[in-house]
Amino acid sequence: MKLDASVGFLLAFSLNLVFTLMKNYVAARITSYFILATTIVIFKARSFKLGLNAESIVAGLFYSILPHYFNLMILGLANEVSFIALNSMLIIPNLFTSIIEELYFRVLLYDTLKKSYFKTSLMFSLFHLSLYTFNEAILSLILVAFYFSLGIIFQVLYEKHGFAACSTSHIAFNIVASMYLVNLKYLCLAVIIFTTMATALIIKEIIYRY
Repeated sequence: MKLDASVGFLLAFSLNLVFTLMKNYVAARITSYFILATTIVIFKARSFKLGLNAESIVAGLFYSILPHYFNLMILGLANEVSFIALNSMLIIPNLFTSIIEELYFRVLLYDTLKKSYFKTSLMFSLFHLSLYTFNEAILSLILVAFYFSLGIIFQVLYEKHGFAACSTSHIAFNIVASMYLVNLKYLCLAVIIFTTMATALIIKEIIYRY
């Protein structure tokens, strides 16, 4: 049996589960990103679209803000949001992890899985789920839906505008997300899922129509 880039996901996912169950979250994150980075080096994608131009950067920034805009508009009116100061110490790690994820999922794994939006986004969501605890089944399902929708957003951006767009979007999304907290109620989480899915559908429609 010939190994391909999906082995990186399987290893990272499995070890994430082990470390997460042991409540060693730092080890889970360090190990998982080391595995993904190693997989990127070992397995080469057959194609790579950089798309380093102003249009790609603007598109990445714009579509990363949309889900947050909807969340803050709806949940802010419901008084379910609290704002926190941006921790500058999180920016550098966010840069590295976002770029590694985009190189692996949007470029390498997407190419390996024959450009399947569904499979790539599902594996992207499961990868993030394995970094959390599994205390509540409903919360786990919500997280899968949330990250699946994000995966679609980033993948569409890569297909249309290139790597610069999806990586910019991923980085910006994470930075903005670190600036506010949402009460973890099922209704609030449902709103977040809805807005993220809506954003995925919106950008897919807009980008491929124009």
